[in-house]
Amino acid sequence: MEGLTSWKHTLNKFFFQPFIYLFVFGYIMGRGLPGGIFGGNYSQVVAPGILSMLVMNVALGTTGSFLISGYYFKSMEAWLLTPITLRAFMLSRVASGIVNTTIAGLGGIIIIRLMLGLFPENFWLALVFILMGGLIFSCLSLIAFTLPKTPDRAQEVLSFILMPMMFFGCTFYTYSTLPWPWNMLALLFPTTYLSEAMRAAYNPALPHMDTGLIFVGLSLGLLVIAYFADRTFHRRFKDFLW
Repeated sequence: MEGLTSWKHTLNKFFFQPFIYLFVFGYIMGRGLPGGIFGGNYSQVVAPGILSMLVMNVALGTTGSFLISGYYFKSMEAWLLTPITLRAFMLSRVASGIVNTTIAGLGGIIIIRLMLGLFPENFWLALVFILMGGLIFSCLSLIAFTLPKTPDRAQEVLSFILMPMMFFGCTFYTYSTLPWPWNMLALLFPTTYLSEAMRAAYNPALPHMDTGLIFVGLSLGLLVIAYFADRTFHRRFKDFLW
């Protein structure tokens, strides 16, 4: 039964959720909002943003579910007894998140192609950004699930950061449409850079953030988030108390 539930959860995260978002915002609204201030068909604007949301959700869920299962099934003690360093153990969890995110991202690209007829003009650039997004959000998941006293309280942290990242992180609109001071606020969220990165990979002719600025933003975000992920992970598991 547990395996069946896991498969249902995987299908929901990897395929059903992005399908619903793409159907409503890409297929329905995309056909009703052609052109306009976005500089192109709305489907071309929102599809890369939804792909970035898929990357975020899968990375957060994959890395977080590992910690949740370790907490509820009391298996964390056995994992921590493996003959590797604590940092290597943490990196193995991040690597798992990246692998799952990459699979989900490629699946999202296929769904977008089948539903909206869109495909990245620069596929390899899109893949690089998917990998960077998986790395960033896997590290962010470690923070969210190890910062509270127990990982079952991670929802308190996630509810504080997810909504702003989704709705102020340029997932449903381009960065160029934001007025001041909201454009300054958007620069604080990794979803802004990832969404704009996907737009640059899909259609460079449409308005998007400069690719150099995207790489700088994602790199700085990764450095900051990875640093705090390392700190919180070591603080939580140096003296294991679950």
